[in-house]
Amino acid sequence: MAKCYTPAVRGDATAIASCAGAAFAAAAIAAVAAYGVARGAALVLALPAAQGLAVGIAARWAIRRRCLQRPGAAGAVAAAAAALAVIGHGALDYADARGERRAKCGEIRTIQQYSGVDPADELDYDACVGALDVQTFFALRFGLRGDPASSGRASWVVGAIELALAMALAGLLAAAAAREPACPTCGAWRVESALGRAAIGATRPFVDAMLAGDADAAAALLKPPDTREEIALSLLACPAGHDDGGGVMRVIERTLDRRRQLRSRRIADLATDRREVDAIRARTAETA
Repeated sequence: MAKCYTPAVRGDATAIASCAGAAFAAAAIAAVAAYGVARGAALVLALPAAQGLAVGIAARWAIRRRCLQRPGAAGAVAAAAAALAVIGHGALDYADARGERRAKCGEIRTIQQYSGVDPADELDYDACVGALDVQTFFALRFGLRGDPASSGRASWVVGAIELALAMALAGLLAAAAAREPACPTCGAWRVESALGRAAIGATRPFVDAMLAGDADAAAALLKPPDTREEIALSLLACPAGHDDGGGVMRVIERTLDRRRQLRSRRIADLATDRREVDAIRARTAETA
């Protein structure tokens, strides 16, 4: 009987550490790269999104390499690394701005001293440098103007949104990779191959019949696709043959959006055996 696929928890502390190493290395590179690319430009949301994607992709690579199937741990590690990338980029930008501020304040004070300005009227160097605090810097960085208090609060909100965006992208990418079907015997990632196509409209009854253990009734629901919209079936199986003809059947709906473009939506992943796969394959071959 088919059942909803749930990943078997795989991956020891070494695999998690490998994922963390790749994610945090990518975070450090992303922070430095963003600092180099965005000097003098805010690029609000764009750079944090790019950083989150970079960290997520690096984490996915490590997850696949080490066959890690711990979505919670993988997502948390990638999200933490993405947060480090965004915060590190902000820290580098702030340190750069403070350096420029110190140079500017020192230059003004030097000019005043050589111009014979009364020492009592000279620029207060410490106050001049201190005027560029973290809140003021980020308000200027995000292009916020107006009342310092309100613009400062708004800068924290924008910063939090950037941080959340990067963390969400990295975490979701890593967790999705860790949920992908892997062979419980050898740990190898299952290889996906097309199983067949069918007309749209029978997706939910098909899944219900498979879960009820009636593969023949499920197969009978599959009709030849007569439009661009369709049900796409694929089989993910162990490359070493440990699934013995079965594996994980992926059910995807392809429907048209408002712009008449096909969009894919995964409906279910079903753990199936050889008999169920053969029944579906025979039916889709008939309707092809």
